[in-house]
Amino acid sequence: MTLVVPSKLPAYLRASDGSPGADLRSVLKFDQARVDNLYTLDADKHEMRFEFLEMGVKYGETEKSSTPVRVALTLSADSKRNVTLTFVEKVVEKWGINFVGTVTVSHGNGQTFAVYLPGIRTYDAAGISGDPHASERIGAGCANTQLSITIAQLVALRDGATLEQLGEIQDAMKNVVACYHGRMALSQWMKAQLVHAIIEKKEVTPYPEFIQQMIDDGKLEINANRAHTKIYLESYKAGRPVSPPQFYKKCAAKEDPSTFLNADQLKEFRQLAEE
Repeated sequence: MTLVVPSKLPAYLRASDGSPGADLRSVLKFDQARVDNLYTLDADKHEMRFEFLEMGVKYGETEKSSTPVRVALTLSADSKRNVTLTFVEKVVEKWGINFVGTVTVSHGNGQTFAVYLPGIRTYDAAGISGDPHASERIGAGCANTQLSITIAQLVALRDGATLEQLGEIQDAMKNVVACYHGRMALSQWMKAQLVHAIIEKKEVTPYPEFIQQMIDDGKLEINANRAHTKIYLESYKAGRPVSPPQFYKKCAAKEDPSTFLNADQLKEFRQLAEE
């Protein structure tokens, strides 16, 4: 069995002042009415306020900047879904990708579906080699922002948000993702997972198939900086999906792999990076 690089969950979400904020594991219990720098639920008014401040260095800039995003949603009390959300913190390999865990969406009729969450060190098959933000390996900043978006969207859908309101949060964060992170394909797929698992009550589309559809539709370009994507998709089509060497090399460039792998795993890691 091919080595699964252990993806890691960020310990905290960012607070509105940029400091460590809410404990992410506590937020993933989905039982909080308010999370700083994310959302506030007003049960009396049937409202959800999405308030997020992104901080970082945009593409093409050298200094840090911040971008506030605010969305107010009116949720119908009659539309609240009979859905339970349960976070399972266990690194899982799916389609050759190392996700940090899953959210089990349990419907009142007994149906259950998994939503796959990216974390630090997760392989992004749509990443861009050499990109300062959106490389093959997901970093802490990208993981934090994407998890924030996904958590807010999960809560909104559970509490009665429509597909259009889900899109409001997605559209409001589109510029943040584009300017600070560049992981547009991942962001779109995360939203699609929620639509499938909660609204349509069906299994999510595999990320490689979602990427391939974007390529076929002319929405994702495969060039020299996405050579790893081509290698990965070929392995998926062959029935043996594996993360490509570029991913392992990027992991090694960002941190010493001996800090998260044992001796036997480290040997395999180095072999995979050299293939």
